[in-house]
Amino acid sequence: MNLQDKTIEGILVLTITSPQLDYAFAEDFKLGVADCLRRGHERLVIDMSQVNFMDSSGLGALVSCLKRVGDPKRMLLCNVAPPVVSLFKLTRMDQVFIVYPSEQDALAALRA
Repeated sequence: MNLQDKTIEGILVLTITSPQLDYAFAEDFKLGVADCLRRGHERLVIDMSQVNFMDSSGLGALVSCLKRVGDPKRMLLCNVAPPVVSLFKLTRMDQVFIVYPSEQDALAALRA
């Protein structure tokens, strides 16, 4: 699995360890997030620091996870690379996902 997880003060932090969130990894990503949510995690940060490419399948996987969480304020993204930010802007998903520059900033937002 290309996901690492850790829990900080009750908040799940998932780090995508693949350089690409694309069709080859999207389904595994969705299943990994779904598994974490089934274990009772209600707030999560997705660290995308290692992702430098995302296609429509990866974007769809993120949207699916956000729907599963149910509230955009409980699933935050951080460390998003410029090419992925460009895709968010192009698809207007920058108005859907809440993105923070660092894991610490995202964690602070979820604690508030």
